[in-house]
Amino acid sequence: MMSTSALVVLVLSLCSEALGTVPFIAKQCSKKTYLKLHRFHMETYPIRIPGTVKASVKFEILKKPEAGKKYQLQTELIRDTFLLGDTRVPACVSNLGTCTFDFCQFLNSTSRKLSRNGECSDKFPCSCEEVKPQIYNIPDFDIEITKEMLPSTSLLYTDYKLELKIVDEKTQEVFDCLHFQFDIQKPKTKEDECSGFFCFG
Repeated sequence: MMSTSALVVLVLSLCSEALGTVPFIAKQCSKKTYLKLHRFHMETYPIRIPGTVKASVKFEILKKPEAGKKYQLQTELIRDTFLLGDTRVPACVSNLGTCTFDFCQFLNSTSRKLSRNGECSDKFPCSCEEVKPQIYNIPDFDIEITKEMLPSTSLLYTDYKLELKIVDEKTQEVFDCLHFQFDIQKPKTKEDECSGFFCFG
């Protein structure tokens, strides 16, 4: 016999799929901004896990990070379900969820992953000292996402909201904020490609 919790998960999953895909949104959420987001385009959407995400981004650094200051990157992940509404994902698993990073270390590892040869350049600065007030245009990059990378509390394929904040580690002053809204779905199967009354296996 199906447990109550399993039944709830099933109902929520069905409701999420019935509602369809939410549009991808990437926008700034801070009045005080050091970064101007020009474009964040998803080549593959909705996000399917496991799978590969292809995207492109163009942004402008308006002010160089201050020397001697330590910055944090704070992330908050919100799961939006049809019946339960917004639910904060408290866990930080595989660097996903509600997490806190050293921003300069995060910049280093991210730039090396996005760079074709794993090396630093004007296009991919690997330290806060190398960041310059200029436009950065990354025309295309791939991110491989496995099922294990989802936080353990995220059991549903549904809509998510992600907020990224760059803050002063000492004062917790917010220097910039980016807000994302996206949909995570299961990988497509052969059965998904065929639908309707006259579709038989």
